[in-house]
Amino acid sequence: MGFGHTASNGPGFHLDAWGKGPLVIRHKGRKWLFEFSEMFGPSLLRRDGWTISDRQPITEKHPFWAAFEAWRKGGMVHRAVKDKRGRLRFYACHIPRGEP
Repeated sequence: MGFGHTASNGPGFHLDAWGKGPLVIRHKGRKWLFEFSEMFGPSLLRRDGWTISDRQPITEKHPFWAAFEAWRKGGMVHRAVKDKRGRLRFYACHIPRGEP
């Protein structure tokens, strides 16, 4: 299955979920929370980390795209960040050195 894709079968139903998150990416002093789906692409989230933002980066010049492309070209490396109880808080994205 692709990145962020999960599927489950149950009695009389099939569930497909496309997206992984919340992911956090930091680049050039900025920070964005987002979900990512290979099928639908990234969606920025509000600061609560669970709600889709009303303001999405629609222009190519938005600084989010440079950060996202650097992460994507670097292999979409991420790691889980958990709270003291072991519950997932978010996934931290890693941008390799040398990327813009």
